[in-house]
Amino acid sequence: MRRVEWNGQLVSYAVIYTERNGSGNWQEIASIDCCHNNVHRHDGLHGAIDPVIIQPIYSQQNVQESFGTSYDAIHDTYTERRARR
Repeated sequence: MRRVEWNGQLVSYAVIYTERNGSGNWQEIASIDCCHNNVHRHDGLHGAIDPVIIQPIYSQQNVQESFGTSYDAIHDTYTERRARR
């Protein structure tokens, strides 16, 4: 997870779920981040597939309010994948 704060306020973040693959290297499974004025989700390798826009960012408050649900969504992905094993 990466959190960027300015003046004590969250202004950007990335929540990233990775796993080790069969070669022992880290592989990105899913991530949600803030950039390009949007909160968006990447499934699979970052940049390999176009991200899904979750919501536009109009203010710092949008970033702050979206963090909890973004964290929960990535955690849910982790939980679902672990349950299938």
